[in-house]
Amino acid sequence: MEDKKQIIHPRPSSIVAAMYTLRDLEVDVIILHGPPGCSFKHSRLMEEEGVKVLTSSMGENDFVFGAEEKLVDTINTAIKEFKPNKIGVVGTCASMIIGEDLSTAIEKSRADIPILEVEVHSGIKDNTEGVIRTLESAEESGWITEDELNRQKRMLNKATEIEKKFGAAMEEYIEPRSGDNKYTTAKEIYRKITNGKQGIIVLNAKKETSYVFVDILAAINEVAVEYEKQNLTNIANIDTEIGLPKTRKDAQRILNQLNEENIDIDHVTGGLDEYPVTGKKAKQIIEKKDEYDFLVIIGLPHALNINEDKDIFSVTNGPREVKPLKDYHNHDYVVLEKDLHTKSMGKRSIVRSELGETLREIHAEEK
Repeated sequence: MEDKKQIIHPRPSSIVAAMYTLRDLEVDVIILHGPPGCSFKHSRLMEEEGVKVLTSSMGENDFVFGAEEKLVDTINTAIKEFKPNKIGVVGTCASMIIGEDLSTAIEKSRADIPILEVEVHSGIKDNTEGVIRTLESAEESGWITEDELNRQKRMLNKATEIEKKFGAAMEEYIEPRSGDNKYTTAKEIYRKITNGKQGIIVLNAKKETSYVFVDILAAINEVAVEYEKQNLTNIANIDTEIGLPKTRKDAQRILNQLNEENIDIDHVTGGLDEYPVTGKKAKQIIEKKDEYDFLVIIGLPHALNINEDKDIFSVTNGPREVKPLKDYHNHDYVVLEKDLHTKSMGKRSIVRSELGETLREIHAEEK
């Protein structure tokens, strides 16, 4: 049965989801067939990843009469100026509403390189549909296998389900919150480590945001080693053999750096794009643990749907995730790490987090 609930707070865009997916498929240029201001912030962030984002710059007259020739010209300009190996062409609300034909424009450009078209707009209720449409086009063009497409669809449908049941889409309107004080939270984690308490640290993060989130896991382990209180179990969705090309490379880079710092992952639950199901796997591992005192869940804590009779610390990057984690999941401490896409775009090594740095500062003060 279709979900009739109307979410009235802003939700992620399917257009942007398509752009990030094209980035993960390692295209060199993304062309938005729409007005110049469409998805401006994320278009700018793509430049940090080395992806050129262009626009066909549709204007008011184009909203009525169409802008096929503008798209043809933009494709040809992109090829001439940037000499890309692969291009993605993405629809927008403006071009899709008037029925612009991306395929015809691509054919008219007579391009001799692979070009992937994605017919998408922001009127789609679930932003994951932008990912699915991109991957369906990629499979049709031979960029990915049918098995990979089906795996991704299962993940994305599960992600949508979890968001509606336990996350930022579980209520019609969720007030954004800033979360608990980082110093207070870090101080309590520090106290547990130095008192020899047994902890489970779970990284259940999404794609490039892991570059920041994993720093919290690293900081906790660094402090524990310093005090010779190594009563920690590390769980992470950091499988290097799963995901689109960029996703696998990100996992490998993070894992390599953890290995260099002598931080072991005791249980690998899956890939960086599998957070909807790796949360369930992490929960199953936790439930088999007879003795532990505290739990730290980093990334997308609501995907674990866990409410144990233990001290639970969770870290998210969504202001609208704080209320569900506090009020529905009853987590004791919920910390917000803001603007992680901005901090992690273009990065190829672990990025220091606010909570991780706070914990390190407390440790330095107490030594």
